Amino acid sequence: MERRKFVRNCLLFLSGLGLAACQHEYREEPFGRPVRRRGPPPFAPAHGYRHRYRRGLDLVFDTGLGVYLVVGARRTYFYQGRFYRFRGGEWETSRDYDETWRRSRARRLPRNLRRRAGRWTEDRRGRGRDRDRRRRGGPPPGAPRHGYRHRYRRGVDLVFDSGLGVYLVAGTRFYYYDGRFYRVRKGEWESRADHDGPWRRSSGRRLPARLRRKAGRWKKERDKRREDRERPRGRRREGY
Repeated sequence: MERRKFVRNCLLFLSGLGLAACQHEYREEPFGRPVRRRGPPPFAPAHGYRHRYRRGLDLVFDTGLGVYLVVGARRTYFYQGRFYRFRGGEWETSRDYDETWRRSRARRLPRNLRRRAGRWTEDRRGRGRDRDRRRRGGPPPGAPRHGYRHRYRRGVDLVFDSGLGVYLVAGTRFYYYDGRFYRVRKGEWESRADHDGPWRRSSGRRLPARLRRKAGRWKKERDKRREDRERPRGRRREGY
């Protein structure tokens, strides 16, 4: 009799511990509150950061963009059960990688990916302008003549610099661009319409970005040399 009572008390004690544990878990996880976990979204083909999709496609999850990258395919992604790719400045989508791709506005894609595609479009337009300029076979239309070396009036010799996109005035630090002469004096741009005309201060915004960046480096070097000259030097000790 005593043995049965002891076993019954043990069972009641263990069942009470189970109920207490359930109540404790319920308090920590109240009903209706979503549990957030780090990792790929639930629509991913597999809950892992690297997965081999059917037909041999290897997908890698990009946490910065929030989509899967198709390994080996340029600008191709997997998102919410569909494939997306960026071709010729436009988005295309397909249910399967090997099926027909159709044009899409890609509004469902994450914002970070759409912003990156916008930067790709701007870079593509810039490369297109440079390509059209190279196809014309010479300097920009603002040059005095479509040749890489030209003797300007009054004996000024101009040489085209393809790296900067402007003409260099031989023997000087002057530039010729879009019908005007430019120079940098005391860290500021100046321009004039004629080689012998008066110099006037200019913002230099019309000049190519490469030349403006180069002038910015000149200004920093000039300021650094000035600081070095103005820095007081310590006196030498006697006996040395």
